[in-house]
Amino acid sequence: AVYKEKEPPAIMRRRRLATVQKADRPTNAKLPSIRVVVANPRSFCYLDGRRFVNGTFELPPQTRIESCPNYNKWEWGLDDGGELPTPYRDTAIERMGGNRTKLAHRYSTRNVLYVSGRNDTEKLRRSCEADEFQGAYRRQRSEYFFSSLYEYFGKQIHQRFVVDDVGHDHALLFESPQGIHAMFGQEGV
Repeated sequence: AVYKEKEPPAIMRRRRLATVQKADRPTNAKLPSIRVVVANPRSFCYLDGRRFVNGTFELPPQTRIESCPNYNKWEWGLDDGGELPTPYRDTAIERMGGNRTKLAHRYSTRNVLYVSGRNDTEKLRRSCEADEFQGAYRRQRSEYFFSSLYEYFGKQIHQRFVVDDVGHDHALLFESPQGIHAMFGQEGV
């Protein structure tokens, strides 16, 4: 049996909002700071066209790109096109004067934490964009994306937690010490 997952578009949009939401905050110190917790997604929006190819973060060979031309379009990357309407992405890029590098830099300033289960290793079969360019299973996709951020910025910009003995179970992730820390910033992780 082939495992196919269809995630509602609303969930995908919420998870990607940290990438594209406007960063301007009023100077009102009473506003809470916002943290985004990304947990076990099936795919990530990469900041440029590079992916991990045989352990190296680089542009994929042209033959691979030609066999999967949407690999860096929204929802897997910031290129134009893709299957989903993207007014929030388009607005964010427009606000940056069309400069996706500025948008990526803005993402680096966000308080984003990634949480994944160490046992979230069920092979996914959905699309060439995710399966061939992001990793075979969710934990691997999280590892690759988090590593891509380091490669892109030359330093660690966000935090990532891996929860032992947990697979694809959001309740167990968020109830874990790492999940509680990710959501509320409590010490002890």
